[in-house]
Amino acid sequence: MVLICCLLAINIYGIYNAQRQVVTEYVLFSDKLGQLKEIKIVMVSDIHLGKVTEQEFSRQLVAKINSLQPDLVLLVGDIIDSDLESVQRKEQLLPFKNIKAQLGIYGVMGNHEYISGNSKAVLQLLQANNIQILIDEKIRLNETGIVLFGLDDESREKFKNKNSIIVLDKLNVSDYNIVMDHQPKRIKRISEIVGVDLLLSGHTHRGQYFPNNYITQSIYLNDWGLKEINKLTSIVSCGYGNWSAPLRLGSKPEIVVMKIINSTK
Repeated sequence: MVLICCLLAINIYGIYNAQRQVVTEYVLFSDKLGQLKEIKIVMVSDIHLGKVTEQEFSRQLVAKINSLQPDLVLLVGDIIDSDLESVQRKEQLLPFKNIKAQLGIYGVMGNHEYISGNSKAVLQLLQANNIQILIDEKIRLNETGIVLFGLDDESREKFKNKNSIIVLDKLNVSDYNIVMDHQPKRIKRISEIVGVDLLLSGHTHRGQYFPNNYITQSIYLNDWGLKEINKLTSIVSCGYGNWSAPLRLGSKPEIVVMKIINSTK
């Protein structure tokens, strides 16, 4: 009986903890921002819209993002879970049209976008709702000195027998180069490419349920937080949504805010 009560209490706490979103802030410095004094970037990963979420979940997230007054918003994969039909029927992506960021809203595909079984429809739905998805593409953000790269998910890369990282071959080292890569499996390889400044990932959920965080720590060079590797800054989010069950033990849902300051100003 005691064991049952303990397990029940742990699950109740896990459900409660999964609703306690936090904002994690980082301050970075660069001499590559040109005339830009500073830029505020909001990153969200692993939202996992689907059967167990409603449109209100998206509305609350968008309200939180807008309250942070970002210049740029980046959605780093697993925006949807695997049930595309639920996302469409409940119009869960509709609130994303209300995100306010003068430099835009960009994202990459995660493994769950491909698990849905219809990645083409997923891509169309995301882009129809104000999210520009980069698949092995780059885009220069006006005159900010920032170039944004989006890599296809590693699971899709294996299936298609391609090398996504080749898109980084022709980067300009004088630009501030930001790479989005959903799974943080390629950190070491990317850190060896001269000129990549910032690598943004998600996927790990930091294990989501204690003690799984010890497993993610053993698998990934960086499973959560900020880590400097060579001249690369890697930031991995533990995600905003939940996978499998709506509970968290050992981590909280997070929105990541990065303020990059021009060190020459």
